[in-house]
Amino acid sequence: MAEVEKLLTVGTQDNLRARAFLSCVYGGGLRLSEATHIQIKDLDSARHRLLVSHPKGGRQRYTLLSENLLGVLREVEAASRIPVTGLVANTHLMEETTPEIVEGGLAATRELSAATGIPVRFCAALRRLAGTLAGLDCPLLPIDRKLLPPEQRRYRARPGRPPPGLPRRAPGRPCCRPSRH
Repeated sequence: MAEVEKLLTVGTQDNLRARAFLSCVYGGGLRLSEATHIQIKDLDSARHRLLVSHPKGGRQRYTLLSENLLGVLREVEAASRIPVTGLVANTHLMEETTPEIVEGGLAATRELSAATGIPVRFCAALRRLAGTLAGLDCPLLPIDRKLLPPEQRRYRARPGRPPPGLPRRAPGRPCCRPSRH
């Protein structure tokens, strides 16, 4: 048993997610493809079981959870609930943004702050507006927004999709392939 514990902890001391993944694969007897689809909602800690929602063969099943594996999964769940410590007024950072638009966004953020009790930490605005917004009673976070020309922007090519600007299919070609039967 010490060998298994060592195997699951070596290289994952600082990575809770990796440790939880390896523990689920080993402790739950899961395939890698099944473990990659685990979600917090699949965990039934009262009955010590885990719903395998994307199994090989397509039929959902439950697997039993050991107390150790349940502890690791509870750590992941606790770490994923990050507390909100403040709000940011982040309003419309476009070239046509005016100081009035930023002040209106800050007012809406203050209303939300009053309703929730969460403080407003700072207001984000374009750097060119920083001089006109100096009178705010909230710390200002100046933002530089730079857009590249369309030909310099990166895009993620997807299989079967041409780069932006090119037609999806050649003109005159049918959109469907003829049947080969």
